[in-house]
Amino acid sequence: MIKDNPNHEELKYVDGNPKTRFGIAKPGDFNTPSIPYYEYSMAHMQGALKYGMFNWRDDPVTMSTYLEAAQRHMDLFKAGQQNASDTGIHHLAHAMCCFSIIIDAMAHGTMRDDRFKYRNPNTQVKPGDVFEKYIEDSQERVKAIREKWTGFAEAQRARKSNQAQKDRLVQEANILGGDGR
Repeated sequence: MIKDNPNHEELKYVDGNPKTRFGIAKPGDFNTPSIPYYEYSMAHMQGALKYGMFNWRDDPVTMSTYLEAAQRHMDLFKAGQQNASDTGIHHLAHAMCCFSIIIDAMAHGTMRDDRFKYRNPNTQVKPGDVFEKYIEDSQERVKAIREKWTGFAEAQRARKSNQAQKDRLVQEANILGGDGR
């Protein structure tokens, strides 16, 4: 929270209008980049045409469906495909739609939350807490792996390239001097 930040200065407004003071305290999209926003809007438009506008508000939807769809879009993007082959819309915009549908369906009470839950409601450990602790505890191992292995692949490639160059030179020398001259 902003108030807990010791470096936070009181929000300032420059135009002297009291409406600005209230407006800047509310969420807005002024700092949201336009191109991703419109790409995301096109993905929502395509979905509305295919499935019906705000269909998740009319009929309950299942969280894992949208998490898995978002993951597929992110995996295709990571694999080098920028736009979905069926829509021509950026994969990350499709993933953004999946996440926004989850948030909106939760807000409207139409999300079927099928995330893992312990059967015993009295269990003190929560899956999110376990995962968060794992991530926190893994940071030292990640640091050690990066320190040990950073540059290794590049060095291997350089050695291989140097060896290939030496082999070519030897081969050329053998061709030129192969008859003993």
